Amino acid sequence: MSSLRTGRRVSAAALSTLLMATLAACGGGGGGGSTPAPTPPTGNPNPNPPTTPTPEPEPELSRVTLAGTVTDAPIANAVVTATIGDETFTATADANGVYSLEIAVDEDATGGFVTLSARGVGSQSYVEFTSLAGTFASLQSQAGDDGTLSNAENFATQITNVSTAQAVLLKEANGGNPIADEESLRALSATLNSQEVLDLATAIKLYVDDSANYPMPDGETSLLALMSSAATREQFTDSAYDQDPTAFQNMQTAIVTDSSLTQPVSNDSLPAKLTVAMLSDAAEFSFNYFNRVYSYTFDGDGTGTATAGAWQNADAAPLNGSSVDTTWSINGSSVEIAFGQTVLVNSYEACPDIPAQVFAALTSDGVKLTLLSDRVVAITETNQIAYPEGIPAGCGVAPRTETRTVARTILHDEDFEQLGTDDLADSTQSIYVYVDGVGVTADIADLSADGTGRTWAFEKDFTWALDSSGRAVNVEFADGTVAQFRSLREVDFVTTDLFYEITTADGRYVDAGASVYKDPELPLVFTSENVVGRFYQFGVGVEGSSDQRTKGFRLLFESDHTGAHEDDMIENDQLITFDGSNRPDYNFHWSIDGEDVVIQRTFDVVNEQDHCVPGSADCIVYDERRLVPLAVMDLPTGQHRAYWMEYRRTQFGGVTENTIPTTLVRFYDSELPAAPAGLSSKPSFFDEGSARKLRFNGVSQR
Repeated sequence: MSSLRTGRRVSAAALSTLLMATLAACGGGGGGGSTPAPTPPTGNPNPNPPTTPTPEPEPELSRVTLAGTVTDAPIANAVVTATIGDETFTATADANGVYSLEIAVDEDATGGFVTLSARGVGSQSYVEFTSLAGTFASLQSQAGDDGTLSNAENFATQITNVSTAQAVLLKEANGGNPIADEESLRALSATLNSQEVLDLATAIKLYVDDSANYPMPDGETSLLALMSSAATREQFTDSAYDQDPTAFQNMQTAIVTDSSLTQPVSNDSLPAKLTVAMLSDAAEFSFNYFNRVYSYTFDGDGTGTATAGAWQNADAAPLNGSSVDTTWSINGSSVEIAFGQTVLVNSYEACPDIPAQVFAALTSDGVKLTLLSDRVVAITETNQIAYPEGIPAGCGVAPRTETRTVARTILHDEDFEQLGTDDLADSTQSIYVYVDGVGVTADIADLSADGTGRTWAFEKDFTWALDSSGRAVNVEFADGTVAQFRSLREVDFVTTDLFYEITTADGRYVDAGASVYKDPELPLVFTSENVVGRFYQFGVGVEGSSDQRTKGFRLLFESDHTGAHEDDMIENDQLITFDGSNRPDYNFHWSIDGEDVVIQRTFDVVNEQDHCVPGSADCIVYDERRLVPLAVMDLPTGQHRAYWMEYRRTQFGGVTENTIPTTLVRFYDSELPAAPAGLSSKPSFFDEGSARKLRFNGVSQR
């Protein structure tokens, strides 16, 4: 083990005294010539010797020693640097990447933020890692009486691929500025996309551990330089995934089973309740995914509960809402949780080979939780995946058993936004409600200033009040359901990421989704004229594709009140578009009913043909979407972004008043105006997805 300690620092006052003494010792005397006769003394012939000034004492220094490892696999002899303000302290790790580094600062500088960095040597000189440790005062307090802070006391002393990925993403979230205080670290960590942390850490590990197959690009000498911006970081991660998705997944498994990369857990450190969430800053994310939040409780006797947004019992016995009893145990750095019942999640999976979705049923008997940091937890789960409604021809999927590792962000009560009663009173916005036979679904609610309210679609009366913390809205529905709503962040000008916990007589549901404010200054008003054209779900482009020829799922409204779903894909480098001309079932009729647009897909049951006229003989409506307007915003491109709730009923024998509806909040971008001369590529309004981002459960139907 090697440690380079700080040298003794000399104060300015002491240095001045030393210089004066040196000058006095070097001055006077010497030289030839006669010596003048001495002047007889006129005073005391034996005066007291001159008094030497007493040097000021050196300022007291505060000290702490950091002890950890530079690893993803150990980075031998790495140069470790601690930076606090404009001071740096350096040590060299040993052959196993182990280091010990003392930091000593003036007592008035202990509020400074400490960032750790490490760089490899020799053939690993391109390896650069970093870790955000915290303020000096916090580290010193955590170190205790021995003055040495180990990775068991603060895991940030481990300088790893995981800590580097987290630091890179937090710097992005901070506008490209390094994190310089604990408040910024706390606030930004609460909005961290932990899946991006795990994915980036995986790409880094591939480049460090398997450099023969993942060499540095020509001319590049620093891993950190490959992540210098969001765009380069995305490209770095995507290229590592695309090169070999199986190797990428295997490396993620290696990360969560490596004790040097995972934070220790014990009965004492395990919280009684743990809430974790799937987060993203992509505009469409809050609208398109469910089952994003999991809540776990841990009792001292090894029992507990696990709750999600849309779990069902695979054995057809009822769950306690969307909650199951559990047993749990600690195994090394992980908490292994066994469900008391096999849970079922219904989702829509993107077909890899055609532009379609397929209904998928995923079952699970438990999960393994592994802490990667104090904010990032990895969840490993084995699913049995089936397709109970069949698989479209050419889809490219098959029933299988699959083990996946994903990462989620740990949330605390203080992470949620402060709300104001005045901001909520007399407002209208989308929320989530429990409906018998449907489960938890979207609705639009009027919140009156007198603390009462009512929803639009399912006509649920309620009372509401802001809790004492100012961070939660407590709602009591007339049917006995109780709900709590909290806002984590603003998605855009009219949308927040809304977390909900709903308790019914039969159980509990926890999840999150988009909440759109029906802004009276941004009203969406449908007319027969402004509806005509194309509207692109979640903007122009296909999630998971960077090919700019594809435009994605969209609705085409013709002026004669007909229209069609449209979608496209690339096959053999050719653009293939699916629309009403080659998919008759994509055609629809549309009309305006009051403030809403109603879309109907029809079928002639006698002639067995799609797209008959609604109301004509033998014509049934088997799919009906009602678009309930919420708000509209102008985009810089000249497009409009329209927000609405889709109230949809589908029944292949014909929709009736008893058909169970589904409700979803959506945004669509209007058709792009004609591109100026010389502009051939489509603009991008938010980050496009990647293939690695399509691996998650809980995608809603288009």
